[in-house]
Amino acid sequence: MQIPPADIDWFAETFGQASGRILEAWDDNGLEQSSNEPDPEMLCGAMRQLTDLLKSRFNGGVMATAEIHQPAVMKADISELGDYGLNILSDLSLISTDLGIVDENNTWELLAVSLARWLGANGAELHSLDLVVNGFSFLANRSTDIKALESLFMAMGEITEAMVPVGDPVHEGDVKYPEAGAMLLLNRGIVATRIHSPHLMESAFTDIAELIPEMAPRFFQEGLEQIDLINYPPQVRVVIQRFARDWPEERVLH
Repeated sequence: MQIPPADIDWFAETFGQASGRILEAWDDNGLEQSSNEPDPEMLCGAMRQLTDLLKSRFNGGVMATAEIHQPAVMKADISELGDYGLNILSDLSLISTDLGIVDENNTWELLAVSLARWLGANGAELHSLDLVVNGFSFLANRSTDIKALESLFMAMGEITEAMVPVGDPVHEGDVKYPEAGAMLLLNRGIVATRIHSPHLMESAFTDIAELIPEMAPRFFQEGLEQIDLINYPPQVRVVIQRFARDWPEERVLH
């Protein structure tokens, strides 16, 4: 399965198709907006406006001329707009599930991957990653070819570079990546291991150790436990064993 491109035009076209299906299902069910539920028609309209806005500010991945002299402001704007768009997709995904729409292609998740890739390529900082992580997991579970997995690894790396932690950066230990961000880092490590590439494993495992150290020991230990079960080649075993040795799980003595 191909990875959704970092292309705002592809995103807009694919979103238009998906939004048509959800609006048709909404009408067929005769549902009305409640005080506590977002209206899919409103959400779809908001996304179309957002897409037009993003297109108007960027041209082929380059900042529009009028915005070039305000990079700091533009970066903040696109980050906020990006989270807004990803949250809209999450809301539509939930509504789609509630409507009982069968989505074998995980359309909303793949749309989130496409939008997140485009946002990251244009300097956005990403926070709302739950749907993006689900999209990458969907792709990973359907990818067996090494070249496809390598492309997936690179795309996941684009997002890990753009995602930001939460917390107070002034106090050491108070900054952590949210659950979705941590899951993306772990899944990227798994993809690198499936590729059997020591180079990619080094990159992914180092990110895990440095960015989510509280989760690293368990991850490397589980990899160690899988060595004989999966019969990894020697070059893969060496990397797993080294990281498991350097990041041991704490043992509590009784």
